[in-house]
Amino acid sequence: MINNQDKVAVVFGVRNDSSIAYDIAVKLQQSGCKVALSYVADTKEEVLFLMEKLGMDTRFAAEVDVRNEEQITEFISSQHRLKCSLVL
Repeated sequence: MINNQDKVAVVFGVRNDSSIAYDIAVKLQQSGCKVALSYVADTKEEVLFLMEKLGMDTRFAAEVDVRNEEQITEFISSQHRLKCSLVL
């Protein structure tokens, strides 16, 4: 498995534990990444619950409308401020 220690992976599209994005986030975490997840308002509680269940840091989560480039840019910038080395 690839060693992604000390990297942050940004994953968009996690809605629940059945989503493909969730499986990707889990694999990235298993490879050593800190995982940043975006969510939409109606999935916030579910996404934060899943992050806590997997031992992910919920500081790496935020509400992002992927149709809004400014929100995407701000989300990635905020993750960069938290941890400088991003995996996109």
